[in-house]
Amino acid sequence: MRVVILTDKSEADELKEAAEIITKLRYNTKEWEEHYGADRRSRKKYWEIKADLWIDAHVKQIG
Repeated sequence: MRVVILTDKSEADELKEAAEIITKLRYNTKEWEEHYGADRRSRKKYWEIKADLWIDAHVKQIG
């Protein structure tokens, strides 16, 4: 679980952008899996790692 403090509008905008990117990546992965029959577990883990790296780079974490 991640805890973040948003101190200004730009950080809130970055968090919103991250959520939109993650949603799009998950949608595209689902489309790819349905078309090519990829293993869902490995693709899910791949995008979770990508999302975590993006969030780590753009959102301040506490803890």
